[in-house]
Amino acid sequence: MDGQTKDLHLFTHLYPYGKENETFLDAEIEVLASAFSTIYIYPNKRSEQRRDSLPSNVQVIDLLNTPIKRRNLVIKLFLLLRFSPIILHTLRQTYNKRAYITHSKYYVQRLYKEIDLYLRLKSFFQKKNKHSIFYTYWFDNGLLALAILKKQGHIQKLFSRAHGYDLYDERNCDLPWAFRAFILANITRLFCVSKNGLNYLQTRFPQYVESISSAYLGINDANKKLEKTLTNEPLFVSVGSLIELKRTDLILDTLKHFDQPAKWVHFGSGSEMEKIKKLATELPSSISYEIKGFVSNEELIRFYNNHEVTGFLSFSSSEGLPVSMMEAVSFGIPILACNVGGISEIVIPKKTGILLPVNCTSEDRLNGLNQLVTYPFDRQQIQDYFHLNFNATTNYHSFSKQLKSL
Repeated sequence: MDGQTKDLHLFTHLYPYGKENETFLDAEIEVLASAFSTIYIYPNKRSEQRRDSLPSNVQVIDLLNTPIKRRNLVIKLFLLLRFSPIILHTLRQTYNKRAYITHSKYYVQRLYKEIDLYLRLKSFFQKKNKHSIFYTYWFDNGLLALAILKKQGHIQKLFSRAHGYDLYDERNCDLPWAFRAFILANITRLFCVSKNGLNYLQTRFPQYVESISSAYLGINDANKKLEKTLTNEPLFVSVGSLIELKRTDLILDTLKHFDQPAKWVHFGSGSEMEKIKKLATELPSSISYEIKGFVSNEELIRFYNNHEVTGFLSFSSSEGLPVSMMEAVSFGIPILACNVGGISEIVIPKKTGILLPVNCTSEDRLNGLNQLVTYPFDRQQIQDYFHLNFNATTNYHSFSKQLKSL
């Protein structure tokens, strides 16, 4: 191993704290731990719960989850002047100058937060190995601070992933995410988790196409079984947060018009839990259901291993490339979903599932559901597609090699 790249500094939202957050990082950490001498994780927040099964060479450093330092107006003006080149660079290079000018207060506040983080990180890393690799799991808060450090030569290699909410401007109240031109000018490489995300960014920042590429996430193959006892009734599953953009209510609306007995099981919780529970009571008696709320990944895998699932349902209005869908295809389960984000990279019509337009009608969804039941999907072919594209061992070994070689 190259001694100059032996350590990895990983920045997360909450991981390894919490049980429901960034669970898909578990598989990646296992591979990264075998590729680097030490991994330091810096969660932006923390909670009382923490994962017990981290690799032995992983250390958690609670550096970021402290209050932002309060400063008076004079110091704020001084800092704004000192870091004004970031603003000027952004205005020259962004595709949407109007938004920065119209919402200047918002962007100045974002800059102050990143400056505070930058000063904290600079003090912490000034005696650290400059040849270590820095990697943020999300393309959002904290990355600008690290980009400043890299521009100043305090760190040598800086990488990030870009998923869904942290990528598309429409997920940020239709405002451009802050100071991305500066970040892309100073990052070693940004890895989008979908080719759709890659195209999205390269279209908006054509001057930085060399800094942006794609790298799929992945999940472990848990020795899935395809031979299960078929049930007499279709069994549909959905997995995800019960929030507005997931449009789980459209699943219920579709099932209300499904003209044969069936069962629907949902895994996940969220702010719309009570709304979805109420809508579920309005389903016809021929449709049974379970809303399981949040469950561990192990429990979800057991469910898939013990049940013959007819199809996975998702009518989200926006997505990146969901790990939940990777889990479904790993079991040979076809997917019915709206064509948003990177969904078309995992839902291949008549091969791994059925695609609907994002503005699909009730009739579109019902026709899709009927096709999901009647079309002769080759479940082994669906599993083969998983192994070719979303196998954690393959994807994360390739990713770790890129981190060390670029």
